[in-house]
Amino acid sequence: MDKIKTNIKERVLQIAKSKGLSYEFFFNDLGISYSNFKGKQKNTSLQSDSIDKIITKYTDIDLHWLITGQKKYGENDASNKVSEPSTESIYKAKYYECAENYMKLNQEIIALRFENNNLKKTDQ
Repeated sequence: MDKIKTNIKERVLQIAKSKGLSYEFFFNDLGISYSNFKGKQKNTSLQSDSIDKIITKYTDIDLHWLITGQKKYGENDASNKVSEPSTESIYKAKYYECAENYMKLNQEIIALRFENNNLKKTDQ
């Protein structure tokens, strides 16, 4: 059976997908630009500080797999599973999604209150 070889950036995309996170949220959360993971940029190397951010935030990721694309242990080893999201990661993804939506709505409320106060001042 031939294995399809992926580059490190494709494996990073697999991490986001396995966690049930949108690429936009995943890369924004890490402070990494998503544009470096698509098109021609996808075939370039990944900087070590980006690797550090990923493994610091997602401690369950096998560093050996991330760098080489090869599983260090057996295929069924739980510490190497990246392809299927666990129930916990689904809930975690939903939590992050809700938190992100909350932050956006909170900023919108602040802007609307500011606008409302300005309108009240102009009416007086």
